[in-house]
Amino acid sequence: MNSMKKLQRRFKLYERCVRHHGWVGFKALAKSFLIRRPVTTRIWADELGGWVSVRIPSSDVLVYRQIVRNHAYDLPYNFTPRTIVDLGSNVGLSVRYFARRFPDCRVICVEADPENVPLLKKNVADVNAVVYHNAVWSDNQTVLRFTKPRGDNWGGTASTVPSDNTASTEQSNLLTVDVQSISIDQIITEQSIDTIDILKVDIEGAERELFANPASWIDRVRCVIVELHDYNSPGASDAVMSVLKDKRHKKLGENEVFWDEGMFTGF
Repeated sequence: MNSMKKLQRRFKLYERCVRHHGWVGFKALAKSFLIRRPVTTRIWADELGGWVSVRIPSSDVLVYRQIVRNHAYDLPYNFTPRTIVDLGSNVGLSVRYFARRFPDCRVICVEADPENVPLLKKNVADVNAVVYHNAVWSDNQTVLRFTKPRGDNWGGTASTVPSDNTASTEQSNLLTVDVQSISIDQIITEQSIDTIDILKVDIEGAERELFANPASWIDRVRCVIVELHDYNSPGASDAVMSVLKDKRHKKLGENEVFWDEGMFTGF
């Protein structure tokens, strides 16, 4: 990305900080200029059940916009979920949305980014949620290398650790940390899950690995809401579509929604 595009992207983010969060967003943005880092700020959102904490300016603002303004998960549900597994929970705004919409549900959160996990735990402390600091994968015995641009709070990717076990010196602009994998099977066993009513997936391309061999758990899943990332992992869409081809399917914004017959009305 050239310098002009970076500048345009930054100013667009600043504008959204103020437009979505008003005076609170403006004050946090001004303070961030003085201290030269994002400011963690509490904001009120009825759609998320009250106060939540976000970093301004950061991609937290974009996640907020996606969930609250663009209604990413506001579907015409014709059922009451009891168990939701949220893969790629970020700082917990999606978890808070589900907890407000379905007060009796339990949400299992998985987040790989070590910079997001403390805020995730803070935001979900008052709801029925369990947090895993892991990278979701097809097994639970792999140490994965999580990588993201420094200063970014989403878009990180997980991959197997290179055989030489060293990070490339050409990637000095990236934050690189090793994270233990976790599988759906492990989550099901540890949390005593019979049925996953909603499987929300936003894992920046790792969906290709997740859906490569899902035979042991896919029949437990009633609905999948997934954001596909072929630009990070070519073939991710094909892997997901081939597994879920027998479910109903509709694209909604950035998400692909797959569900069993009768789960939604007017959809």
